[in-house]
Amino acid sequence: AGQQQIAAREKKSNDALSQKDGGGPQALVQRAEVEFLKGRFMQAFYLLDRLVHRDEANTQAWSLLGLTRARMQATEGFLSEYGALPAATDQGWDDLVKRCAASNLWDAAATYMGHAPGGNPELRLATLAQEYHQPQRAEDFLKKATEKAPNDPLPWLRLGDLAVQAKDLNRAGACLAEAQKRGASDDQLKPLRDQLGAPATPGAAPVQKIVN
Repeated sequence: AGQQQIAAREKKSNDALSQKDGGGPQALVQRAEVEFLKGRFMQAFYLLDRLVHRDEANTQAWSLLGLTRARMQATEGFLSEYGALPAATDQGWDDLVKRCAASNLWDAAATYMGHAPGGNPELRLATLAQEYHQPQRAEDFLKKATEKAPNDPLPWLRLGDLAVQAKDLNRAGACLAEAQKRGASDDQLKPLRDQLGAPATPGAAPVQKIVN
């Protein structure tokens, strides 16, 4: 965030804290966000730690605390102390992973995703990387997915899509073949086949085309 944006958030936080009731938990979360944006991670941590211990179901404070601990390179400490609190809902984990990805803290995002409910963490991380326009990182996550689930065709189809976007049609065709070998259905194969101009008939030569 830019300096003007931080200053605006700080003013909003000060206004909330100056109210009779002190602005409540939301005002303290806003103050912690300001401290975080200013790079004062320890101050943010102290505020959020108090908030989370006061209200263990405060998902917003919990996810910001996880992000703060990630910035302090203390993800394992966060998991051991706060990972089982009521705030650790499906939505809480999702928010936390997205916050880390948005802050380019991908190692932390991967660590937290490994503890979040749901399967295929590498595929979900690859989706996030694509949302943040980081195709190489998405490819790295998808390659890990092929290693963890060697019989799953989906990572290969996703890799094929990335190859098409990079206009590397030979690589995309190889990914399509790998997905076929792993039993991908015709419905799963069709989008990539269509992008490549590849026929559904086994053994037929694909007609490659560039998709802009």
